Amino acid sequence: MAKPNRAQEPASNTDAGTSVIPAGAAAVASLSKFKVAKRVTMPTINPATNVPYIFKIMDAFRKSTYVKPVVAGEEEKKEKPATICTVTDMETGQIALWLVPEVAYKNITEQYPDDSYVGKIFGCQKLPKRPGKRYFDFEIAELELDEA
Repeated sequence: MAKPNRAQEPASNTDAGTSVIPAGAAAVASLSKFKVAKRVTMPTINPATNVPYIFKIMDAFRKSTYVKPVVAGEEEKKEKPATICTVTDMETGQIALWLVPEVAYKNITEQYPDDSYVGKIFGCQKLPKRPGKRYFDFEIAELELDEA
């Protein structure tokens, strides 16, 4: 018997590009009897310019261990490892890895010494580049849940 071609096979979660573990409200409904023992992978966030993002920082800033592979024929560039941390999106409940921009890192660590930013909720918005600057500015504010 001939094997059906890919077009005839039912799509799986991974074929459709969807997550095996649903995020946000869907996760609560479908995974209510499970708890995550360990996250092996998670999505990354790098918010777009002029888009506010509200998140809770779950752990301290750290350097990524990812090393960009060298492509044959291209000159090797020595890049600094990215600063990352785990965050929870306060609107969706999704847990993600934040690629922390250098400007945001400096602003937060100056105001919150000794990793005191961990467990706090922040509103962050990447602003457009100013003329003549190589970096983006950020508007960052610590937020509190309004219990009213």
